[in-house]
Amino acid sequence: LTLPSAKILEIITNPSDFEVFTEEGEWSSNEINAVKQKAVGIMGTEAVKRGLTTQANERTQKLMEDFLKASGFVYVEVKGTK
Repeated sequence: LTLPSAKILEIITNPSDFEVFTEEGEWSSNEINAVKQKAVGIMGTEAVKRGLTTQANERTQKLMEDFLKASGFVYVEVKGTK
């Protein structure tokens, strides 16, 4: 079994999880959206740098291998694409 490589499909930010320490002036909706988009980009980059997709690939391969063996298959080879 060859599995596709894990990828980040969506990054969801919840504004209620952020705390604002200092806010000066008025922000337009475009400025607020720009800050949110920059945060999403940083989070995606950090997730990849910290090996999130690599961990997901390894975990998925192990889960599929265990599942197929538990289903009765004797010889199982699970690998991922690079």
